[in-house]
Amino acid sequence: MGLLSILFFFNVLNLCCQEYYYVTATNGLVIRDQPATTGKRIEKLPFGTQVEVIHKTGIELSIKDDGKEIKGEWVEIKLAFPFSIVEEGSSYVFNGYLKDHEKFVTTVTQILEAHDLTETYNLRTDNNPFYLKGDFNGDQVEDHAILIRDKNNNSENELPDGKIAIIHQADSPKIIVLGSKDDPFGDSNYNWVGYFEKVSKGTKIWSNWDDEKDDFLMEDPPEHKKHKLLTDAFFVHNLESCGGGYIYWNKGTYKWMQVE
Repeated sequence: MGLLSILFFFNVLNLCCQEYYYVTATNGLVIRDQPATTGKRIEKLPFGTQVEVIHKTGIELSIKDDGKEIKGEWVEIKLAFPFSIVEEGSSYVFNGYLKDHEKFVTTVTQILEAHDLTETYNLRTDNNPFYLKGDFNGDQVEDHAILIRDKNNNSENELPDGKIAIIHQADSPKIIVLGSKDDPFGDSNYNWVGYFEKVSKGTKIWSNWDDEKDDFLMEDPPEHKKHKLLTDAFFVHNLESCGGGYIYWNKGTYKWMQVE
């Protein structure tokens, strides 16, 4: 076997052995520098974040969460793009709040199926994350925001148009597909979305763009000009360039606040 063949074999083997998981803790999952609850807290990963498990320590942990027992072990992880850890050293999380790639994708696909969206759209799994949960319309019921793509493509050389499905989970579920003909912001393709993050109720948000001057604001606005979210919202932005904003519920409809 030649050198190139050997390198190819090990690259394939490495890809096959990679284990990707998603955070399922609604309020996020803490990363620590040691496989123990006494380890230094590094940061918290939001729900839906993809991680790569690179080592299972065998150190078991059992915790109570809302009356339920969650069992698992400490695992060492690497973060998938675009997330990164600033501090050097090992990073550990409790895997009782991780779900493997196949099961997580199946769970989200079932949500789309339950609302008759899979006939028209595919789940967009190439983004990290691609699925958010929150009370986006303030009715005290958990809703879904999911990145999807059209199944049909008008061009063989381009990706199908990207959309964002917002599913309100009240007694009569309401589905809003951003990027459809009824898009409230006039956008037909959300493939530009890279950062896709939940923003919690009560957070103060503001635009860094001055529409009158058509330029960046040089400083943050005063407190009375910031908008305090009355519901959960989400932030979308291009990974590689300017362009994005907050999508939030206000007076019965979704609003847009530009952030460059």
